[in-house]
Amino acid sequence: MDKKSKAPCKSNILETFRGARVLVTGGTGFVGQVLIEKLLRTCEIDKLYIIARPKNGMTEKERLEKIFDDHLYRRVKHEQPNCMSKVVLVKGDCEQRELGLSRDDHAVLVEEVNIIFHSAATVRFDAKLSTAFAINVLGTKYLLDMAREMPHLKAFVHISTAYSNCVIKEIHEQFYLPALRWTEVAQLIESLDQETIETITPIVLGDYPNTYSFTKSVTEDLIREESRGLPVGILRPSIVVSTASEPVVSWINNLYGAVGVVTGAALGLLKTMYCDSDMPADIVPVDMVINNAIAIAWDLAEHTSENKLPNTDIKTSKNEDKIPIFNYVSSIQNSITWGEFMRLNEVAIIYPSFKCIWYYCFQLNKHRFIHNIYIIFLHLLPAIFIDTGAKIIGKQPIMWKAYQKIHRFTDVIAYYSTQRWIFHNDNVQNLWRKMSPQDKTEISALHNSIFI
Repeated sequence: MDKKSKAPCKSNILETFRGARVLVTGGTGFVGQVLIEKLLRTCEIDKLYIIARPKNGMTEKERLEKIFDDHLYRRVKHEQPNCMSKVVLVKGDCEQRELGLSRDDHAVLVEEVNIIFHSAATVRFDAKLSTAFAINVLGTKYLLDMAREMPHLKAFVHISTAYSNCVIKEIHEQFYLPALRWTEVAQLIESLDQETIETITPIVLGDYPNTYSFTKSVTEDLIREESRGLPVGILRPSIVVSTASEPVVSWINNLYGAVGVVTGAALGLLKTMYCDSDMPADIVPVDMVINNAIAIAWDLAEHTSENKLPNTDIKTSKNEDKIPIFNYVSSIQNSITWGEFMRLNEVAIIYPSFKCIWYYCFQLNKHRFIHNIYIIFLHLLPAIFIDTGAKIIGKQPIMWKAYQKIHRFTDVIAYYSTQRWIFHNDNVQNLWRKMSPQDKTEISALHNSIFI
């Protein structure tokens, strides 16, 4: 060997995860599935505990088996043939008290787990306040309580959203106090019946556009108060879309958000959207979000082993200043507008789907009045004609109801596509600079355009 040659740089992240016992909540969701695949394929963990619940007539075991049959996991099954032997299914429910865990399962997790990734959440923007609070806020509270019992815990990564404080237009990597503290919301929900809660929900939300953003903000307030002494970090990704490269290109399992708009337009169903084409489309690929989450866990574990919490620029003794927050956004280093985003997705013109019901003709309208005119002539009137024809020939009319759902969906998206937020991501950039060349290449994906 040449004396001048250098030994290969080791992966610090891999060293942290090798032999670790990891707990994942929300493993059946979009983000959770990509996280599970990455952990099993690259991190050499010892065990992966996944909390899941029965749903839609399927047991938790059947749900997990269905998920692992997806082509998302073909690569890991090929590269790590024994990966499934590491998976331990734990029956639980983040909407239930104490996560719905049995006493034995609780004891096992407390004794075994080293690292926690908390991605469980209801992402429905129209969820009832009581439901969103139970899952997003109280579920986190129960998990923090259990984490406090864990003698070997090195890292707790909570996956929030960059829009948890969307009522503020310039968002730093810090905590912001919500109008109502989490304890106040809890008291409100406990003391009122469901009908009353639904009636006052708009008042409780205030300037927040939906229960999702509101409860995510309240959850961060909970973490600020309840995680003292724990190795907790918060990841705030912006709008999460399909994979960029890992383990396959363009994998996604839902039609929420930006992907739903693209799909509706490509099928010829969606003709207009209330959106300012000049506003930034702050979208991030899910595999890059997962890479960042794993890197955060490594950073937290490093400081835990040194018996100190991660340093911040603010030298105070407040607990909130010891909890690192990472705004994982694209609008700073690699910005793209909504107009550019839709033009890049006009592949439907060249390669139309067999499921198209109309020719691609989609327009972003930043004026609500013009958007409504488009709706009348390109959505509602065609829906009336098609449904009338369906009734005449004895078919079930579906277009009017379909457009009602579509309009509710696009109205939710409009809040995020007609405004501009200024994000700061210094902690994300510092984390990237802290990583070894080996980690940047193998763990966090070379050429990650957000880490610059």
